[in-house]
Amino acid sequence: AADAFYPSAYGPWSEYLTGVQGKDPGYDPLSFLLEETHRRKLEFHAWFNPYRITMNHTDLNRLSQDHPARMHPDWVVAYGRQLYYNPGIPEAQEFIVQGIAEVVKNYQVDAVHMDDYFYPYKIAGVEFPDLSTYEQYGKDRFSNIEDWRRDNVNQLVKQINAAVKKERASVKFGISPFGVWRNIADDPTGSNTAAGMTNYDDLYADTREWIRQGYIDYIAPQIYWSIGFAPASYDILVDWWKNEVSQRPVHLY
Repeated sequence: AADAFYPSAYGPWSEYLTGVQGKDPGYDPLSFLLEETHRRKLEFHAWFNPYRITMNHTDLNRLSQDHPARMHPDWVVAYGRQLYYNPGIPEAQEFIVQGIAEVVKNYQVDAVHMDDYFYPYKIAGVEFPDLSTYEQYGKDRFSNIEDWRRDNVNQLVKQINAAVKKERASVKFGISPFGVWRNIADDPTGSNTAAGMTNYDDLYADTREWIRQGYIDYIAPQIYWSIGFAPASYDILVDWWKNEVSQRPVHLY
């Protein structure tokens, strides 16, 4: 939620530590977690949600006084009952990249990990309010807003990878996207599924592009369905993803 479990120049202390956003818990939880993880010979993958600012309200005034979203309200967009950094604003994108690089620079994390939150999961009948942003930053390069949104996410993923590797080349970068790239009805190279939502068409997360361009070291698709589940069967999707990473230097988890 655009906050931190460590002292950060890019987000306030998380409210999940003390109950109050911006309140110093009196210790560095990330340092403690790293120490305990490495003592057990485990890897530590630092987990980020890049865009989401709030979970259940759209009031900037409820954020801590030092919250970057309050200092840059022009970066912020409301959708449903949540606030997000607008993925189409270059300054917001650079801010997110720098915030992740800060962790790699200051802590001995083994990997950076991004969750499945890109453009938000769609609300029926409600369009994500970024038309003016598209007209300002994307209309001259993209004939439709969907391709521009996908490019915004692609560029973020590309830039995070570059920033991570610049700080420390040994640190891996992985993503755990929603389990379906595209359904076969929408693309003949998509999976033989009928998911009600897909990465490409709804979340503007072109997972195939990241694999093919080498923007990530591993991918862990969220295939939370059983074998035989008609809309999206586990075995069908595992085979599809296995084929996607075949002959490419990207691990499938």
